[in-house]
Amino acid sequence: GYSTYTVLVNQAAMLTDAGATVSIPSIISLTYGICVVAKILLGMLIDKAGVRIGSAVSALCLILAPISMLLSKSPVFAVLYALFFAVGQTVLTVPLAATVDLVVGRENAGSGVGLFAAMMTIGTILASLLSTRLYDISGSYDLSLYIAAAAAVIGLLALQISMKFAPKYQKSRVEAVQ
Repeated sequence: GYSTYTVLVNQAAMLTDAGATVSIPSIISLTYGICVVAKILLGMLIDKAGVRIGSAVSALCLILAPISMLLSKSPVFAVLYALFFAVGQTVLTVPLAATVDLVVGRENAGSGVGLFAAMMTIGTILASLLSTRLYDISGSYDLSLYIAAAAAVIGLLALQISMKFAPKYQKSRVEAVQ
């Protein structure tokens, strides 16, 4: 939640601060247009390659989004930011459902989604408070973007580690069907 909401809450100001030379409303609109398609494609990727790969792709894009934004003076990097952030922010929707089911099992999915949603909400609160405070102190969003990228790395590692222990739930569901 922290990585996504640091950028989401402040993206117009961050793009301005980074010196984006393209129309900021156009970049934000492009981001949400790509996001619609990304959710469908990411769901298809999860169906074909599995939730570990789908979550990793989404989280990797969330790592690359703040870095691209820092370089958004170039129109190419502004468009890359839109692409990476659009795909990256889907980590909170499409992979989340599949990850929760895999990690805690279908029988505990309600509690698992509640726990993940609570952690994302905490990340959202921290993102809003920290990113604006860092801007007030430094006069730039650069440090907030570096922290967002670092938080995405931590999130990617946490997801992959949690899924490493998932086969016990997956195996129990397969055995229950047989």
